[in-house]
Amino acid sequence: MIKNQRRDPGTGDKVQYRSGRTINKDGSFNVKRIGRTYILVSTFEWLINIRWSLFFLVLILGYTFINLVFALIYLNIGVEHIGGIESLSTNNPLLISYFFSFQTFTTVGYGALHPIGLTTNIIASFEAFLGFMMFAIATGLLYSRFSRPKAKIIFSKQALMVEKEDKKMLQFRIGNLKSNTLMEAEIEVIMQKKEIGPGGPVYNFYNLKLERKYILFFPLNWTVVHEITEKSPLYGFNEDTKDDFEFELLIHFKAFDDTYSEHVHQRYSYISDEIAFGCKFVPAYYSDRHGHTVFDLNKISKYEKIN
Repeated sequence: MIKNQRRDPGTGDKVQYRSGRTINKDGSFNVKRIGRTYILVSTFEWLINIRWSLFFLVLILGYTFINLVFALIYLNIGVEHIGGIESLSTNNPLLISYFFSFQTFTTVGYGALHPIGLTTNIIASFEAFLGFMMFAIATGLLYSRFSRPKAKIIFSKQALMVEKEDKKMLQFRIGNLKSNTLMEAEIEVIMQKKEIGPGGPVYNFYNLKLERKYILFFPLNWTVVHEITEKSPLYGFNEDTKDDFEFELLIHFKAFDDTYSEHVHQRYSYISDEIAFGCKFVPAYYSDRHGHTVFDLNKISKYEKIN
């Protein structure tokens, strides 16, 4: 008999045409919103949450594009309305316009290039104001990204089905990628299983009972274990019957970040195809001759076959 069945945790229980995973590998929900949205707020939140490389790429491309637009405006007005061009080593009108736009947008004002005429002065004044606002927004984004506590938990690429001492267990492993101290770590695993109900296929949800769902200190890896008994929703799941099971393990991790004195969260998921059978994890840490415990994050996902 399966116990620990729970209500929909908020991901929806209707199957319809959904075939993708509920939680993506990066922890985001596989949800596409349409209809009324607040574009400016959504864009600001998107810029805060994207990875650093993409964030700087967006800033550089945006900066280049805006300056190029103003450079084309100055080019259309005529470079003769830009004073000091004789000090440049180029006669290319586009480059002259771009250099002038660059200096105006950043409010650097080296003193060599300057606007001549009413139209050019008006446009340059507007560009300088826009540049001031854009740099203020960029500063706010950088501060938000640096000051916002965020978990960087690495999950093993696959979960394992392990048999040990006549017991069957589901295991996956996690570790902290950051060097900060996490305490009071908690984890919850919900199994989202596709089943046939009175009205057709639906998603049912089950809480997986874990060997430990809470640890006080989290300096090393944590192997999360669920023992498969007759009461488990995974009872009967093995290498021969895996095609009959269609499920996703929805994982929520929470811990207290001692650096920021705030709680951090992270999500992850495994689908039934990401379960390996007859394997065990390779130890991820060891003691060196100096008495230090060495934790190798590169071994979080490493496992070997059990003979």
